[in-house]
Amino acid sequence: MLMHKVKNPHRYNKTEEVCTISFDDCGYIEVPAGFLYKKRFLDKYEILYVTKGGLYFRLDNREIVLPKNSLIILPPYKTMEGFRQSSHATGFYYVNFTTDNPACFGVHSGAVETDHSPEIVGTLEKLVRQKSDLLLPDFINDALLLTLLGEINRTTASSGRAEIASRLRQYIEQNIAGSLTADTISGALQYNRDYLCRIVKKQFGVSLRDYIIRCRLDLAKKLLITSNYPVQEIASMVGYSDSNLFTKFFSYHTGQSPQSYRYSNV
Repeated sequence: MLMHKVKNPHRYNKTEEVCTISFDDCGYIEVPAGFLYKKRFLDKYEILYVTKGGLYFRLDNREIVLPKNSLIILPPYKTMEGFRQSSHATGFYYVNFTTDNPACFGVHSGAVETDHSPEIVGTLEKLVRQKSDLLLPDFINDALLLTLLGEINRTTASSGRAEIASRLRQYIEQNIAGSLTADTISGALQYNRDYLCRIVKKQFGVSLRDYIIRCRLDLAKKLLITSNYPVQEIASMVGYSDSNLFTKFFSYHTGQSPQSYRYSNV
């Protein structure tokens, strides 16, 4: 088990939080076509990386498809069960570990990532080889686990963030008339709330709240200029059932009322 001390960010609080992570098990499995995951309960974090074929399973009520060259980190305390047999021979790595603070070690569970680097496969191969060496101290595998998590984060950082940001933008555009909060969006996209907010900040340069405001304003401006919809209807189309609240919102952010903005841009 490895321990990591995290200093309290508050200036006058000198306490330190100790986070731990521990490698448990790993292996490589090859199965013929027709493989179906048996139902089991996950009591640890599990990394799955598919090298050929594909895996099809439910994590609680969520159906997950894991094709070749894709990876996922499964969180503990979930039920896993196959929902479809594999159509081809399948090979995959698995790594089990425990941690009391996943964010501290860059563990982001639940997202399917694809097109990983050769370094990740190389580290997985090394873990499997080292597991059977009884002469190696435990911390060697713990350290290699940290290396693996770092490689996963590095290789998925740019492409993964861009894909998630694209999905988030599409979700907001499709649901702009409804209630949009960090909780509702993270629940719909099945990502951790804080992780999603960090991605928005990195990709768009603003908080999730400010990005939602930007999308509502952009659509409202477009509708005011290009359509003949009354202000009350536009308010509803961008998520405001009360047109007076919409007018206050629009005026606060633009310095003009919706009517003034429409007439000044004719």
